[in-house]
Amino acid sequence: MATSVITVFRDDDDAFLAWLTSNPEGFFLNPVTVPPAGLMLHLTTCPHFKGNWDRVHANSSAKFCAADRKDLEQCSRDAKLCADCFQ
Repeated sequence: MATSVITVFRDDDDAFLAWLTSNPEGFFLNPVTVPPAGLMLHLTTCPHFKGNWDRVHANSSAKFCAADRKDLEQCSRDAKLCADCFQ
């Protein structure tokens, strides 16, 4: 059985952005702050955030990152899929 690896970033934007850069095929869960609240699953290359990393700050909320999408989906079965990432 494979071990899931989820990395959580809180109050460390530099480490979060470094993880995104070094995991171009990875995924992250980002808390949604507008109703309905919840979590949204993104690709690390999400065009929604690309070039505008100030919108992704870990300081404002924890980010849950994994190389395998299934790991994140198992920890949050109600996560919405980003329409920009998963068309």
